[in-house]
Amino acid sequence: MAANVQQKTVLVTGGAGFIGSYLVHRLLKDGYGVAVLTKETTDMRRIADVLPGITVLHDDLGNTKRLKKLLEGLHPYGIFHCAASNIKQGIAAPEDDLISINFAGTVHLVQALQNFDYKFFINCGTYIEYGTKDDSLTESDSCEPGEIYALTKLAATLYCQTIARNSGKPIITFRIFSPYGPQMEKGRLVEAVVHHALKNEDISLTSPEIARDFIFIDDLVDLFMEAAEKASAHAGEVFNAGGGKETMLKELVERTLKLTASKSKILWGSAKAVSYDKGCQRANMKKTLSAFLWRPAIDVEAGIKKMVEWFVSRDRMAK
Repeated sequence: MAANVQQKTVLVTGGAGFIGSYLVHRLLKDGYGVAVLTKETTDMRRIADVLPGITVLHDDLGNTKRLKKLLEGLHPYGIFHCAASNIKQGIAAPEDDLISINFAGTVHLVQALQNFDYKFFINCGTYIEYGTKDDSLTESDSCEPGEIYALTKLAATLYCQTIARNSGKPIITFRIFSPYGPQMEKGRLVEAVVHHALKNEDISLTSPEIARDFIFIDDLVDLFMEAAEKASAHAGEVFNAGGGKETMLKELVERTLKLTASKSKILWGSAKAVSYDKGCQRANMKKTLSAFLWRPAIDVEAGIKKMVEWFVSRDRMAK
């Protein structure tokens, strides 16, 4: 973002989570002040190293008036809205949590900020808002979410879009495809494959032909930082955030086993497929690449290598 960032504080909701924590570290590196909004029960390990240098606000996005009072005096330069409820440790969140956090929580946050003159509001959406399609996923596609999580995220996207168009607020949404990298949620696809491969343990997966469009976390953060500069020019718009390429599970596993010299056995068909495993998973990145100078820099093989190096380094430090 802009070079002169002194006294500019950026609010990151879900700032202790995977994507949010990377944004927190990047913002601090670039000289911004950072305020993190998170629940009191949140595990803060991902940002433990920077806690003394940031403002931590505790709230669950459950009430507009409470949020508004909490944010008084903050005057955020911009907002990265990463807070969401989905799956943790392989356990799906209750429907009430999905609705109250993903949709209602977004409404409460936007309403609480309505009198603030912020420069950007980046909303984190998801590609599964689209539902199942036969071709690459494009922002103009109709959305037919196949599960409650996707439905609540789509509702939040549409709300943000409506507010931005009606009020001129610089709110944009990125439909994120499959982000991965060090410190990602335990049990997620790439994390599980690398973790088990390093331990030479059996790896349970669905079908070798299922694909994902992966985006490395550093690439995603780079995109977000550029988008924050240009949000006012794209108020109300939705952009894909992916690599623009499908990687089959078979290819992902083969690369990982090779990089780790693993003897793990792949148990195809032993894991349950999810609703969005059907159809095309590839992001059509034409709109995103036209709007921003950003280009993904880390391909899947390089990303897996970084994951392996992080695991090895972490385990070595733990001994």
